[in-house]
Amino acid sequence: MDNNNKQRPRKRVTKEVLRRRQFTALAVIFFILLMIVLLVAKGCSKNESSEDDAPPINSTAITSETLPAESEAVPTEPVEEVTQEPTTEAPATEPPTTVPENPNTITKIEVDRHEIYIAVGQTDMPTVIMTPETSTEKGEIWSSSDTSIATVDAYGSITGVAPGTCFVTVQAQNNPSVDAVIRVNVTLDGGAGYGNGYDDYGYGDDYGYGDDYGYAYTSKKRASQNATPLNMKEDSADSAKPQDNAADAPLPPVYSDEGLTYIKGLLVVNKNIGLPEDFCPGLENICAEQFYKLSQAAAESGLEIYMGSGFRSYDEQVVVYNDYVIRDGKQAADTFSARPGHSEHQTGLTIDCNSINDDFGYTDEAFWLAKHAHEYGFIIRYEKDKEDITGYQYEPWHIRYVGSEAATYMYENHLCLEEYLGLA
Repeated sequence: MDNNNKQRPRKRVTKEVLRRRQFTALAVIFFILLMIVLLVAKGCSKNESSEDDAPPINSTAITSETLPAESEAVPTEPVEEVTQEPTTEAPATEPPTTVPENPNTITKIEVDRHEIYIAVGQTDMPTVIMTPETSTEKGEIWSSSDTSIATVDAYGSITGVAPGTCFVTVQAQNNPSVDAVIRVNVTLDGGAGYGNGYDDYGYGDDYGYGDDYGYAYTSKKRASQNATPLNMKEDSADSAKPQDNAADAPLPPVYSDEGLTYIKGLLVVNKNIGLPEDFCPGLENICAEQFYKLSQAAAESGLEIYMGSGFRSYDEQVVVYNDYVIRDGKQAADTFSARPGHSEHQTGLTIDCNSINDDFGYTDEAFWLAKHAHEYGFIIRYEKDKEDITGYQYEPWHIRYVGSEAATYMYENHLCLEEYLGLA
């Protein structure tokens, strides 16, 4: 019984075993602390990556699921940043659209005359109008298509060199694409084949026809070599004289060129009937002669009627018409400017008197012209109340030579040319 009450003796632990146990416990504690530190560090890294997940503009979003490893994420971040840099170049394209147009750039050039007549050695200087008028850079560039016929200096002074026809062009110095063309006719004695010049009109004292006012169509150089009058004999001076019926103005010449339309012996051109491009007779002698008589009669009444514009070729009409289309639009231009090939100026039988301006219609010269033009074989081609028939606005300065018989009939019966010819 006593043996059962005795305590078992404790197993003694050596110092070496105790040290091992303490080392193991420290290792476990260190491992646990290390794991805690790693877990905390990992959690922090996830939080940082979630903040960076929002992708920059124009870049692709990168999430922790698509990121295979942190070692791969490091090089991809700067690549995404580099792709953003080109977007900073966009503003470079904006300045050209915001810079205002140079207000001094010339956009249009106009001249007071599209055709001039000068003698060999004579000088003339057309007036040039540039748009915008406020421009401070109105430099001009002048050139001649044939300096052997006429030269032009830097100021626009045109000098006749030899008989013939050439074209002088004026361009804007700061915008050479804008220009205007002037037809220059140089003769031995000045004017449209006349004497030594009549005041500012370019007609001679005897206007080149002699005492009996005879004229010769063959004396005038024509651009169209086929332009042979059918009602005239080129080798007969007598047949080249005006008709002897009470000194009436004769009918204008009739030409055999293909593509011309004649009705009642009159050459027809309007919005529906055109002229060939190569038809280029120049200002007709009989038209110029009768206009000289008209202007002389007006001068005796104290009035000044002069030739503002005469013959105009097909190519010149291209320039004139296109200028008006650019300025006013095609629909508006068609109400007052003829399309190329449909201009009466190309017939050589039309003259614009004085200034081409609506104000001319209120002058004494316009009233006199409307009352007396028919006496010299002219009609006011585009009457004020005939716009729906002619297709053009009222032009009190625009006269057409048709001969006194036809002109008088139309004047007395208040008819326009289309009505007289049965085209209305």
